Amino acid sequence: MRAYNVRNGHLPEHDSISPRYTGAPDWGLNAGRALAEHLPRALEKYYQEMGWDKTGTPRPETLAALGLEYVAKDLAEK
Repeated sequence: MRAYNVRNGHLPEHDSISPRYTGAPDWGLNAGRALAEHLPRALEKYYQEMGWDKTGTPRPETLAALGLEYVAKDLAEK
């Protein structure tokens, strides 16, 4: 599914969440502590764990492991 999305214009900027979730709450256990500063590293780690490169594109070896070598060729042409 990710390869399909990348082939159709999905960019790393599209992998974001609403600012409502990244701001610091005014009260509670996490009052004043924002999530936003942790998101870039979390996204980088997610890409790595999924077998994608830094742009969120599945790596050829990841696709090959799934039997999708022909998709890797399509992404290389992009």
